[in-house]
Formats: sequence, structure tokens, C-alpha cells
Amino acid sequence: MGIPPGDRRFQRRGNEWFFEMDLPSDITVNVDAEIFHLHKFPLLSRCGKLASMLEISEERQGKTAIVELVACPGGSESFLLVAKFCYGLRIELTANNIFPVYCAAEHLGMTDDFGEENLISKASAFFNRVVLRDWKRCLLSLQSSDLATERVGALRIVDKALCSLSVMACTDLSLFGWPMMMYGHKQSPGGSILWNGIATGAAMKGEVSDWWFEDVSRLSAPLFCRLVEIMKARGMEPGDISGAVIHYARKHIPGLDRWLFGSAGVETKKRFKLSSVDHRGLVEGLVRLLPESKEKSVCNFLLGLLRMAMILGVGQKCRESLERRIGEQLDLATMEGLMIPSFSADSDSLYDTDCVERIIKHYLSAAVVSRTAAASLTPSSSASAARVSKMVDGYLAEVASDESMGPKKMRALAEAFPVSLRPFQDGLYRALDIYLEAHPSLTTSERERLLDVLDLSRLSTDAYRHASQNERLPMRVTLRVLFFEQQHLRTALSSRQRVATDAGSNAESQEEIEVRQAVPAGRWVSLVRESHSMRLDMDKMRSRVKELEQEFVNMKREVKKVGRAHGLPSSSKAPTVLGCLYHVPHSGHPPKSNSIGKSSPQLERHRNHRRKGNSPLI
Repeated sequence: MGIPPGDRRFQRRGNEWFFEMDLPSDITVNVDAEIFHLHKFPLLSRCGKLASMLEISEERQGKTAIVELVACPGGSESFLLVAKFCYGLRIELTANNIFPVYCAAEHLGMTDDFGEENLISKASAFFNRVVLRDWKRCLLSLQSSDLATERVGALRIVDKALCSLSVMACTDLSLFGWPMMMYGHKQSPGGSILWNGIATGAAMKGEVSDWWFEDVSRLSAPLFCRLVEIMKARGMEPGDISGAVIHYARKHIPGLDRWLFGSAGVETKKRFKLSSVDHRGLVEGLVRLLPESKEKSVCNFLLGLLRMAMILGVGQKCRESLERRIGEQLDLATMEGLMIPSFSADSDSLYDTDCVERIIKHYLSAAVVSRTAAASLTPSSSASAARVSKMVDGYLAEVASDESMGPKKMRALAEAFPVSLRPFQDGLYRALDIYLEAHPSLTTSERERLLDVLDLSRLSTDAYRHASQNERLPMRVTLRVLFFEQQHLRTALSSRQRVATDAGSNAESQEEIEVRQAVPAGRWVSLVRESHSMRLDMDKMRSRVKELEQEFVNMKREVKKVGRAHGLPSSSKAPTVLGCLYHVPHSGHPPKSNSIGKSSPQLERHRNHRRKGNSPLI
């Protein structure tokens, strides 16, 4: 049966489609609430699936057949193109409809067994000759593949399109004709921006070939993840893959870009929005895709992604992976990045200190492995430890003002980073002092246990000056501070004397030389003044050491008097450690709770004296 050429046209009336010809319709096809009144012969000659469905329908209903197409790829729009092709009408294949049309043809069984050059063959030829060879058409076809239901993911043409994109992304743009990209900046990774093969002289922005980041960020999450996996298999540089993953995450994870840059940053969902995005699954997928690289930008991105992961409640495996990777490059992180709020309903703390403690442990494990491989402590590892130490001490100072954090948690945080890796203890002392100020209700024993993590022999001169007059410190700790301050001053004085002696001998030899060479007299005046100033400084340090020694002896005498007043036998000797008194209670006389914490009059006079001549540590 032939179809008159003059009657080949489709008309729509409401939600119904009619093919205008002399013969009445003998089949009705329902697709997504759209009703198509068609004829059996054109459909049977091209569609294998419809032929089998019509045989069953005729057995049940007679001559008039009603077919219900469920989950047809591309919906009613794709079926309309299929119907036009079956009636011999001309259809236009484009990059936007090639995937829905191909999938609909495959769904309806439109192979060459039901007619030469059937729709599957024509769609495949157009896809291979036109779409796969052009960046824009290939990208547009993948964006439209979401309309073709989940079955598209199992088709080989999707993988072909993704492979084509990966090849073009890994190759110089000049091989494909410029410009190629749809949404990104027009710059060539070859170094100079080209237009129609002509160099414009404009330099490329940056070293990474990021021209395709914006384009591929328009793909759905499953397609983007598969594209990155294909690029990895092709050997693309990890820096390019990391840049693409970070760009995609900034566009499609709410709040991430705002935390990283404090502004809207890249183009967000105001102009483009992924439909029905599973943000939890997206975060877990991007963590798996991100290469293992150590860069400051990657570390900052991981910290932001960790925050989003905690908000979205991702799996424990994903969270542990983020913490491990951050810990391995903790020296590249910032203190602000570690200020992770606590999202747990069971915790009253403002910050998630447990997470930071785990990150520090990962850093220490990685540091041990690197030192074992290097067989010694390299200068780079020492600099890394110094940066991490400073950052951790700053973090402790920030969280110390949290009133809900107990002394055990504060001590655990302070001990998480070993004292041996801290070149100085000033940062840790400052953090503990802030904690004592924010928690005035701590008992003397709690303060002493907390301050035991300090190595008082590693404080600076300013820290010693501040600690010696710090009323928040227990008396035992203050005595230890005075003891180590004496040692510090003795060491500094002996070093100063050696320097002065060396300078004097050098000056004398220089004097003899200058006398012989008739050096101007102005030089001698400056040497005399420097020598006189150095002698004055040495005299001041000697007098200061003597004063401290006398004050220390008087304090020990005063402490012994206080111990006798509380029932210690006169014959017993109180043991001392580093010049610090420890009370040993007699078995028959239990000590009072405030005997250690109460300051003696001599100690108060010492503190008043120190306040007059020294300013507190800031």
C-alpha cells in the first residue's frame, strides 16, 4: 500500500496527532499522555517491537489496535520523529535530538531487518560522521541524553561521545579548529589565542589547559564522573583532572564556593541547574575521582568538601578518606580551614575538635613514613613541622574560649601534636592561658594537670616574664617558671660574655691594624661607645640574676613555713623537683584543699615587683 505524496502531513488537535490521508486510522499509540492516530502498515514495515505488540493487540481487540508505549526514550517528541520517518517524511537529525531518536529507534527495534537504511543505521551514520568530530555537537548530544531515560547509560554511543570529548580535551585545540568551546574563555593551551588559525598575540591565562572545564561542568553528574574516569585511563595530567573536579564541585555543591572564596565565584545555578542532583552521592563520587596530589588549592578544596560532607551526612568511608588526605598535606592548610563547626546533635562544642585531632594523627603518621623513607629529618620536613605547629597552636587558641570544652578535651588536643616537634612553647602557653581565663572555675589540680603538657624550658624571654606574674597559674607552676627563667638568663649571660670577649679581642686586633693604617678617629669613638653599652648590659643581667636567685631562696623558705603551719613534721623534708615544692601529706594529718593554691606574701611581693618593670605577654 502506497501513501499519496500530497497527503503526507501531521496535524495536532489538543493532545492528539493525526496523519491526514484518505485512509482512516487503524491504530492508536499512547505516549506520555499524547495520542497518535496512525496506520499499521507504515509502522509495521519499520518497527519490530510495534509489529509484535500489534499481533497481541489484534488478538484481543480485533481490527482496531490500541498500543501503550511505556518509558519510550525521548517521550512523545522522539516518537513523532519516528512516526514521520515511518511515513517516509524527511526528518532533521541534530546534536540535540540524536540521542533521543537513536534510543527510541533502538527501543522500537528499527533495525535493517525491517527495511534497508532503517532509522538506527541513519542515526548511527549521522552520529559518527557529524557529532563525534565536533566538540560542540558532541557536548550538546551528551546534554540531551538525559531525555532518553536511564537506558542511555548502557548504550555504546554514550561511551563513544565521552571518549571523543576526552581525546579532544587531551589534544591541542589547533588540530580541531578554533574556537571549539561553548561556555569557557577563548584561549588556546598552545600559548597564544587563535582565531581561525591566526595568532592574536594574546597570552594564555595560567599554565593549566582549563578551557574545557566550564563546558564539561554542564554535564550531569553520572556523565561527568564517567568522563573523568575515561580521561584518567587515557593518562591526562592529574592537575587538569583536579581542576575539572574542583570547578564542577564549585558549580553544583551549594555553599562550597561561598566558603572557598566568600563570593559567588564561578557561574552558579542562577543560569544553570542540574536536575534532581543527589548532593551526597555527588560528594562521594568527586572524592573518588580527585587525584592524590599535594597542592595548596587542593588542600583548601578538601577542607571545604569535608565541611559539606559533614553537613550532607556522607558515609564514614568518604569522610575518613577526606581526613586522611587533608592530614597528609596539613602543612598546606590554613587555620581558618580547620575551624570546622560541630554538626553533631550530641555535642555541645562549637567546633568539631575530634575531626581535627584525627587529621593531626594522619599528619604525624605520614610524617613518620616520610622520615623513615628519608632516613633522617630533612630541612623541608622541619619547616613543615614548624608550620603545622604554629597552625595547631593558633587553632588551640581559637577553640580555647569555648566554655563547653572540658579540660580533658583541651589536654587531649594539646597532646595531639607532640611537644618534641614544637620548637618553642609560646603558642601552646598562650592557648592554655586563654583556656584558663575562659574557665575560671577549674580547680588547682585541674590547672596543674592541664599545664603539665607545657615544656617550660622552651619558653621565650617574653613568655617567662608574662608567666612569672600570671595570677591564673598555680604556685607550683610559677616556681617552675622562675627556676627555668634563671637557667635561661644564666645561659644568655654566658653566651653574651663569650660574644663580648670575642668582640673585645677582635677590637684590639683591629685597633692595632687601624693604628698602623691611620684610620680616622671617628671610628674609635663608635667602638668605645659600643663596648661601654655592652658592659652596662652585662652588669644589668648579672644584677638581675642575683635578684632572681635571692627571690627564689626566699620563696622556698616561705613555702617551707607554710608547710610547717599545716602540720608537716619538722624532721621530714619536702621533696623538690626542679626547685619546686611538692607536699607529701602525713598519714595522720590530711592536707587541706587550698594549702597549695594559696599564694604566699613573698610570692605576691615578687609578682608586684615584676608588674612594675615588665609588661604582660600579648
